Amino acid sequence: MEHITESDLVVQPPEGDLSELRSLQARLATSEAMDLKFADGTTVELTMPARQALRLAVDYLARNLAVAIEPYSEVLTTQRAADLLKVSRPSLVELLRRRVMPYRETEGGHRRILLADVLDYQQRSLGISDESDLTAPSRDAAEQPVDDARAAARSNRLAVR
Repeated sequence: MEHITESDLVVQPPEGDLSELRSLQARLATSEAMDLKFADGTTVELTMPARQALRLAVDYLARNLAVAIEPYSEVLTTQRAADLLKVSRPSLVELLRRRVMPYRETEGGHRRILLADVLDYQQRSLGISDESDLTAPSRDAAEQPVDDARAAARSNRLAVR
């Protein structure tokens, strides 16, 4: 696999008309099975995890929100973890100090946290027992005006498990 940079992980919604994305969003919401057809005529059935990831990404893009796709085992800085949890970095550091979630320290004394641990903490703190609740797009973001949604897109990230 080729080297992927952080900018490769973020997908911005298209400029202008989102009607094609909304049409795709509707099709994905009602489809149980999907095939991906390539230009050379080859067809491959999408697995359930691939369909779920595609559905979630299209849901956010159709609402004019950027999407970031990262490995579940991604190691985060304290700032990145705080942004994901929508808390200040000092608040996150306090949670780490109280051992609310695991972390490791680098040789330079910087804390690093697994994305999986951040998502587990988020699930526990929200009282969510069903993992599908975490992956459902937020209704609040859908109700924001477009300008607010673009601002929210800078901080909202989708972690696909």
